[in-house]
Order: sequence, then C-alpha cells, then structure tokens
Amino acid sequence: MSKLPPRLSPEDIVYLLECVKEETSAARETLERAEPIAQAAGLTVNSSVLDATYNGNANLSGGGASSTVYDGFPSAELMAAPPPMDFRQEAALAMQARKTYNPLRGTLSAFPLVLTTTAGHSNTDHIVRQNPDGSVDKFSEYKRRMKRRHRQMLTEKNSDRWDLPKAPGGRRRRIKRDADAPSAPPEPPSSGYVIYVAQMTTKLRHDNPNRHHNQISAVRRISSMWNKLSEKDRDHYIRLHRDARHQYEERLMEYRATGHWPPFTVITRLDENKNGIVCTMERVTHGPWVRIPYEEKNELEKELESYEQVIFPPRPAGLDEAHETSVKESMEKRRRKIKELGLKYY
Repeated sequence: MSKLPPRLSPEDIVYLLECVKEETSAARETLERAEPIAQAAGLTVNSSVLDATYNGNANLSGGGASSTVYDGFPSAELMAAPPPMDFRQEAALAMQARKTYNPLRGTLSAFPLVLTTTAGHSNTDHIVRQNPDGSVDKFSEYKRRMKRRHRQMLTEKNSDRWDLPKAPGGRRRRIKRDADAPSAPPEPPSSGYVIYVAQMTTKLRHDNPNRHHNQISAVRRISSMWNKLSEKDRDHYIRLHRDARHQYEERLMEYRATGHWPPFTVITRLDENKNGIVCTMERVTHGPWVRIPYEEKNELEKELESYEQVIFPPRPAGLDEAHETSVKESMEKRRRKIKELGLKYY
C-alpha cells in the first residue's frame, strides 16, 4: 500500500500561493506585451487553436460578469481589447517588436514578419484528428472540410501574391519574396556608381539623339569619368545611395506589416517623357534615379529634370530598317552554315 504524501504546513501553503501569484503576474505581463504585437502583425486566434476559456473579455475568476480581481487574475476591464490603430502605428509597433523580441524575424525572406501564406490564421486544417480508439473524429473532419470549402468560396484578397489569377483546376506560382510583389516599394540601385551610370547614360542619349547607342562603350566612358570625379561629387552619390537604401528598408518593413507604404522622400525615378513619346519595348525601361529635394540636387540632376525626354528607344527611328536588315542577313548566314555542316536547324 502506497504511503500518502506528508501534509503541508500552513507556511508551505502560503509559500505556494505566493509562487502562484508571482507566476500569474509574470504570465499576465507576457500576454499584455504579446497582444499588441500580435494585433500589429495581423495574427488572430480562433477556438480551434486554444481552449474556449482563453478569451480577452472572459472573467477568469469564474464569477460571471463580475469585474473584481481574485488572487492576482486580471479583471474584464484589464483584459479588454485595446483601441484600434492605424497603419503607421501598427508598422511602428511591428518594427519595435522585431528589434526587441526577435531580430531575425522579418530580416530573412524565409522568416517574414507577417504570415502572408495563411493571412495570420492557423494553418492546421491539413491535420485529420482521431479519437482515442484510433477512429477518425467525424465532427472535427466535418469542421475542417467546411472551413476549407468556405475559404475556396471567398474572393481572393492578396491577388498580387500570385503570377496568375485564381482559377478552378489551374496551376500558378506564388510570389515568395515581398520585395518582388508588384505593389511593393521599388528597390533603389545597389550603389552610388550605378546611379551615376544611369544619369550619365540618359545625358549621352539626350545629347546624341541620332546616333546609335552602344551601352558597353558608354559604360567604359562613364567609368573613366567616375574615376575622375572629385571627392565632393562622388560623395553626393554615395550619400544618395545610403539614404535611399535606409528609407527603402523602412518602407519595405511597413509594407510587410500593413500592405501599404508611403511615397519616398529622398529619391525618385524619372519614368515619364514630358514630350509624350512612349517607348514600347519588350523590357520595361525606366528613367534615372534622382534626389527629390531640389536644394540638394547637383547640376546633373537639375539638368536631367529639364529634359523633355528621359526614356529612349533601343535605337533611333532611322536605323530600325538597317537593324532589321542586319538581323535577317545574320540569320540567313547562320542557316547556310548549318546546312553546310549537315546539322539540324531549330
């Protein structure tokens, strides 16, 4: 016959109650810190994840609708939901949480700040629950299928996260990186040298409108000009790249947390021609990046903003026919050579 445990003394009982109060207070503080972080990141909790007793407005003391505090448990007023926040407050709170609690979360593409694949909800609908005897829980299975059917009937919200629209039986690819989404903020150039090359390329093409443009020769010429720049002129582009990169990372974090981002205030891209000429090409071509504040622009950036055209076609209009003729002659020469060698032409 097993012996009963020794009876606790009144001092031990008081000590255990004090320990329970301390643990309860620590858990309440943790929940209070976690709740605004979860709301800022768009995370929610439903009844299929936690027990029904976990409710922000429930009275944990079991006394009905009473708002008293019993043995260190919070009242209903303390557990009430905080007032709603706008997009900027949510983004600021999410960035502060990333720095305080988990610096890696949100930095790497494999650990996004927001669960974009599940919209912040539980992703356990693929689990088939079983009874203790090994049989399938029919009620849980019915609930799981109804939830999945409900999601399929809803209109798609994050349509920019896919390369194709949603279609029954169709296959498509997910846009994994937030920076690759069409609605994401545009990424600035990787260095100040790249900004300078884009600006000088636009100047060369503007100054020589009827001349065929060779980008390889142009980059060689621009690189020699970059090496001859003074420290002051070169530092202008280095600072522009540093400021633009810092602002881009802030905008990207805000976009990940809220789905929106405010316009840039440091750098912008000249994407339209003032003369109304539209250049239709296979690849999307943009103009150069320039600094936004006018008093901080250098002479080259001020000159670029005065141009009527900053986006140019691959070659002047008069050389299109000669280029097509050259391409046809090259293809015909290639076909004759393949035929002489006895190879198959694909």
